[in-house]
Amino acid sequence: LARFEETPMRLTQFRVLNYRSIYDSGDVAMADITTVLGRSESGKSNLLLALQALNPAEGAKDLIPIRDFPRSRRLSDCRPDTEVLRSSWTLSAEERKQLTGILPRAKCVSQVIVRRYYQATQTSVEFVDLPEITFSMDEVTTRVRPLAPTIHAAAEKLDEPPRIQLKAAAEALWSVLVNPADALT
Repeated sequence: LARFEETPMRLTQFRVLNYRSIYDSGDVAMADITTVLGRSESGKSNLLLALQALNPAEGAKDLIPIRDFPRSRRLSDCRPDTEVLRSSWTLSAEERKQLTGILPRAKCVSQVIVRRYYQATQTSVEFVDLPEITFSMDEVTTRVRPLAPTIHAAAEKLDEPPRIQLKAAAEALWSVLVNPADALT
C-alpha cells in the first residue's frame, strides 16, 4: 500500500492589488478546484501572474513598475513597499507541529497570511491568532540581576580598558533595570 502524506499548507484565499490591469481584485476564495472565468482581456492571466510572483520557480525578483504597475495610475505611486498580493494559507497538522517546535507560542496558529510587495525582499508573513508576547520589567529584572556578580568576576580577569568598558556596560544595564523610564528618554 502506498502511504499518503498529509497535504501541505493550502491556499485558501488571495487578493491581488496594484498589479498590471488589476487595481484591487477583491478576495478570491480557493477550493480543491477553482475556476477563473471572465471575458478576454479582463485580467485572468494577471491574477494568476500576481499569484505566481509570490514564489516563482526561478526565484523571487523585484517587480518592474513600468511593466507591472497599473497604467491607469501615476508611476510615482509605486514604491518598493506597494502591496501586490495578500494570500491566506491553512497549515497542515504536521506544519503546525513543526512551527510549534520552532515557536512554542504558535501552538494555536493554523492560518498564515503571506504578502508580496514590489520589492521581492519585502515579502511578509503573519501568523493569525499568534498570542502577543507579554513583557514584565519585574521578571526581566529578577532574571538579569543575578548575573551581576558573574559579570563583575569576569571583568576582574580582563585588562584595564576592557574591564572598565564591561563594568560601565553592566552599570548602564542595572540602571535601566532600576529605572526603565529613563531608558526611554
